[in-house]
Amino acid sequence: MFSLKNLKFKPHPGVIGLYKMIIGNAYKKQMAQQQNGSKQVIDEMNKVNERLTKARDLLLSKDIDPIDYRTIKTECEINSFVLKQN
Repeated sequence: MFSLKNLKFKPHPGVIGLYKMIIGNAYKKQMAQQQNGSKQVIDEMNKVNERLTKARDLLLSKDIDPIDYRTIKTECEINSFVLKQN
């Protein structure tokens, strides 16, 4: 926790720029990792939705029976739920 005791510590003026650069680089790296993680989740969600769409098409064309469709749909719902939790 930050407290008033921390106010008595001031960095040497010569290293303030270095601190700013280090903190800025760490922040950028963390943000890039978060964006990359979000992109991966979106890609996985798209794959799940594509699988469900394909299963629906197969059901409508009678290439799979309703029980198989229900199994695929349940798997997709579970995968979607897990991805949304991340």
